[in-house]
Amino acid sequence: IESRLEKLKSMLNKELITEEEYNHYFHKWLYTYGGATDVVSLEDYIKRFDITLSVMQTPQALERTSYELIEDVSKENVRYIEVRYSPILHTEKDMTISDSVEAVRAGLKRGEKDFGVKSGIIVCGIRNISSEASLKLAEQYQGIKKSKL
Repeated sequence: IESRLEKLKSMLNKELITEEEYNHYFHKWLYTYGGATDVVSLEDYIKRFDITLSVMQTPQALERTSYELIEDVSKENVRYIEVRYSPILHTEKDMTISDSVEAVRAGLKRGEKDFGVKSGIIVCGIRNISSEASLKLAEQYQGIKKSKL
């Protein structure tokens, strides 16, 4: 199963398939094989997001993703959404936690301007990541006014 996804990603990188085709096959794979019925732990569940997370490791990618989320939900007549995510999962390519949060915030704000959907961010720790990292995350964003996020 994973080798199929690696092949698809390779084909996308080599421009042998379009991003639309990649997304189609990726979502088909996700719905076919990505169900949580066989997951035995949180680590197993999170592991299923490795491919998705691999393309969300730069501020530009996170801003685009959050902007496109707002675009998508606007088409479903959503007027307010809270994005719950862990910035810790987006630091593999030397992006800081602050960079991650700022990129998501910028994409959401740009989406609000273009599509009229208001949003908020819920910053989360992850159970299988060190408690020290989660504590640092909580301390960093404790007391920040809702309007800043």
